[in-house]
Amino acid sequence: MSVHKASQVAAGMATRERGSAKKIKAMRLLKFAALAAALSLWLPAVAQIAKGTLSGTIMAPGGAGVPQAQISINSAAINFSRSATADRRGFYRVANLPQGEYVVTASAPGFVNAQATISITPGSDRVANLVLGLKPIGQTPAGQGSVSAVRGVVNSESVQ
Repeated sequence: MSVHKASQVAAGMATRERGSAKKIKAMRLLKFAALAAALSLWLPAVAQIAKGTLSGTIMAPGGAGVPQAQISINSAAINFSRSATADRRGFYRVANLPQGEYVVTASAPGFVNAQATISITPGSDRVANLVLGLKPIGQTPAGQGSVSAVRGVVNSESVQ
């Protein structure tokens, strides 16, 4: 083989090797992009599962929903709090609560606050229905007597 022919063969092999190296780099880049895309879809789903949801209805002693009741959700252990407002039927829903033990407090004008302790675990959908008590009515002006209000919740098993 002549020197000229040998140099042409060597140049051709070098060109093929460079092309092959470029293809390998392109394939690696494509694999990395596919992995990054998959992770970008998977990670938000995992993050949502790691949290829970709390919902319920805030009710008056007679069972009617209390519209616009204020709900406070607090966890001293994880230094987290969130608030919500019930809809016109007294329903509320709070999503993305981190795992932990929470004190749920409901309040509305004219009512005594109600509380419940709820444990949120990853992926849980917990329900806390709270019944507000009626605020005691104070003394009426002198000479007009006084009016009292029902306080607390009476269940059907305690009424005789």
